[in-house]
Amino acid sequence: MFHKIQILHHSYHPEKPVQEEFFLHSPNMLATLAPDLAAYSEVVHVLHVPGCAQQRLLQVYQDGKEQMGVGFFAHREEEE
Repeated sequence: MFHKIQILHHSYHPEKPVQEEFFLHSPNMLATLAPDLAAYSEVVHVLHVPGCAQQRLLQVYQDGKEQMGVGFFAHREEEE
């Protein structure tokens, strides 16, 4: 059975500005979520963004056709 989940992969490109410290120094959840893949922790970094960013979410707006996007941290909008 497949579950629909929201996953966004991020490829790091040194020539483009990002909050490198956040992505490289936040706890890696890979071994916790998939213990059999723990050996790949040096190359695959899985984050729980709200746990690392004061309960904020990483909002990403991306144009898939142009392969361009912007991301920022924001609190979840309250539903009315």
